[in-house]
Amino acid sequence: MKAPLHRAFSIAEMSCRRTCPRAFCASVCCVQARIHYLSGLTLTGRAENNVAGASYGDLCAILDKISRNAAAGKVDLYRRMVFNILIRNTDDHLRNHGFLFTELGYDLSPAFDVTPTLYTPGISTSPRLALGVGAMGVEGTLENALSEVEVFGLDDAAAQEIIGRMALVFSNWRIHFEQSGVSRADILRLSGTFDAAQQLLQAHSKRVVVDAFQIENARKRTGKITRPR
Repeated sequence: MKAPLHRAFSIAEMSCRRTCPRAFCASVCCVQARIHYLSGLTLTGRAENNVAGASYGDLCAILDKISRNAAAGKVDLYRRMVFNILIRNTDDHLRNHGFLFTELGYDLSPAFDVTPTLYTPGISTSPRLALGVGAMGVEGTLENALSEVEVFGLDDAAAQEIIGRMALVFSNWRIHFEQSGVSRADILRLSGTFDAAQQLLQAHSKRVVVDAFQIENARKRTGKITRPR
């Protein structure tokens, strides 16, 4: 998943960011020339009060129109959508997706403003994202993410591979957080969300294995490939 240069900031540094924004961004965005940027909201032609029905598919359609790197952009967009589902990021609205002008035309910008929602076992339910995911609308489930993968230029096998790679990343989330300097308190606070995501991925992997086994058995019996219901 394409992400910008980043590092962890202490609370003190974040306070400085509010009072000294120029000093805060000098090491990142003031060193190079500015790059033209357009938000997903602008490019879909929508207004803030007219976003009902907006979806990741709309962003894919934009890439097809304005980018010569649309295929790669749509795959990365699928990764972001799956990641948002897993961390329960319900703030994935059109303004939090953007496009930068490059030598290949407008291209999907690095991911930003990706914020997990805290998960409480026994209370929290499947998240509802801000953007439509698949055939079941904004339902934040892997089943929904797999329901219309062709919109992203993927087939089922390629989409499953992306989810599988995501599972490997989430299996080491604590180690990565510790190495990145995340405090123990924050790791504990986020553990419900990331542990739940890890469990969801493990359960999904088991279902994929079972489905593959059933498909193979059906093929042996009938000579045809029949997907289990």
